[in-house]
Amino acid sequence: MKAWYPAPSMSDLTPPRRTRILKLREHDEAKEIEFEWLSSLTVQERFDLMFQESEEIRRLLIQSGHGTPPEIVRRARD
Repeated sequence: MKAWYPAPSMSDLTPPRRTRILKLREHDEAKEIEFEWLSSLTVQERFDLMFQESEEIRRLLIQSGHGTPPEIVRRARD
C-alpha cells in the first residue's frame, strides 16, 4: 500500500539553525564583535575557552590567597 503523504527528506529531519540576536540597550561595537566571534565557535572550542578561563580564575584566586586551607587555631578555654 502506498503512503498518501510524502516521505520526509533528511533536511526535514534536522532541526533548523536558530538565528542568534544580540539585544543591547545602547550600541556597543565591542560587544557586537565579541558576540559574533563567540557565536562562530564550535561547541568544543567554547568548552576549551571555558576551561582556559576557569584555570585563569583559579590561578588568580590562589595567587591572591584564596583556595588555601585555613589554619586551625586553638583557643584557650577560660
